[in-house]
Amino acid sequence: MRCIYCLEEKESRFFNSREHVIPQCFGVFRDNLTLNKMVCDECNQYFGRNIENCLGRDSLEGIARYRFGINPKKMPFHKRLKFMVGNVDVLKGVQVIPLPPDRQRETNELKLISQVGFFNKRTGKYSYFSKEEIPTKEELERQGYELKNKEIVFYGDVQELVSILEKKGLNIEITEIKETILNQEPSKIPVLIKARIDRTLYRGLSKIVFNYLAYSLGSDFVLKGDFDSIRRFIRYDEGNGDEFFKVIKTPIFYKEKRFGKRWHDGHIIVIEWDNFNLDGRLAIFNSIVKLTYIVTLCKNYKGVWFPFHKGHYFDPHSKQIREIQNFKFLIYL
Repeated sequence: MRCIYCLEEKESRFFNSREHVIPQCFGVFRDNLTLNKMVCDECNQYFGRNIENCLGRDSLEGIARYRFGINPKKMPFHKRLKFMVGNVDVLKGVQVIPLPPDRQRETNELKLISQVGFFNKRTGKYSYFSKEEIPTKEELERQGYELKNKEIVFYGDVQELVSILEKKGLNIEITEIKETILNQEPSKIPVLIKARIDRTLYRGLSKIVFNYLAYSLGSDFVLKGDFDSIRRFIRYDEGNGDEFFKVIKTPIFYKEKRFGKRWHDGHIIVIEWDNFNLDGRLAIFNSIVKLTYIVTLCKNYKGVWFPFHKGHYFDPHSKQIREIQNFKFLIYL
C-alpha cells in the first residue's frame, strides 16, 4: 500500500485515510467519490493545513460556496481576493468583505474595511487603499493622486488611519466629518471581485483532478512514473506551474459553449486524452465562478495507450453526483 502523493509504503500511515475527490468545503454529496487508503495521513494533514484551507477560504470558489449555505467556521482573512462596491455612486470603489449568513444574519451582508480614498487626477475617480496597502506620499504623487485640493476619504478608525498616513509622509488635518447615507439595501449592492490565482490554488485545484484520476483508474495507474511531475508539483510545490495548469473562460459542456452561457451551478470534472497527453478539465461552481481549469496530468504517456474518457457532475442542489453522458460532445443530460 503506497501513498499516491509521497509514494511512502507504510500500513500505519493510512489509519484514517479517506480522501474525497471534491473537498467537503465545496459541498457534501450523496455517494461521494472517495479515495480509500490511497492518500496517507501525513499527506492528508499537509494538504488540509497548507492548501485546502486557502482553496476553501481565499478563492473565488470559497466565496461562491456561501450561496449554498456552506460557510467557513470562522471569518477568513483574504490575501488573494479584493472586494469593491460596484456602480453605487456614494460608495463606488470602496473596499468591503462579504459576511456569510449566520445566527445573527439571515442573508449575505457587506462590511466596510478600514481604508483611505484618494482622488486620482488621471482617472478622475477615487481609489481606496486598505490600511495595509496605503502607499507612501511619493508613490501616491507619482501615480497621479491629488493630496491637497481634494477630499481624502476615511472609513474605519480615522485616528489609526491618520497615524499610518503620517508614517507614510502625509500630514493630514481633519476639518470635517461627514456621514455616508446609503439608500440601497446592502444585499442588493453590486460587488466587483479582483482575484489572484497563485501556485497554492493551482496545486489545490490540480489535486482535485489528480484525485479524480486515481478514483477512476486506481492507485496502481497513478503510481506510474508518468505522473511524477504533477505529483511532485501538488505535494512538494516543485516545477513550473504553467506547464501543468491553465485558466480559461470556455465552458466544458458543449451546449454551454455553443450558447455562451453557463447554467449548471455545480462542479464538473472531465478527463480525456489529448494525443498522448492526459488532461483534466475542472469547473467548481460552474455558473457562478465561470472559470475552467485545465490540468495536464502527464505529457507523452509512455505506457500502452488505451481509450479513456470520463466525467462527473456534482449537483449542489440535489447533492447528487451524476456521470456525464454523450461524452464525445460533452453534453450533460
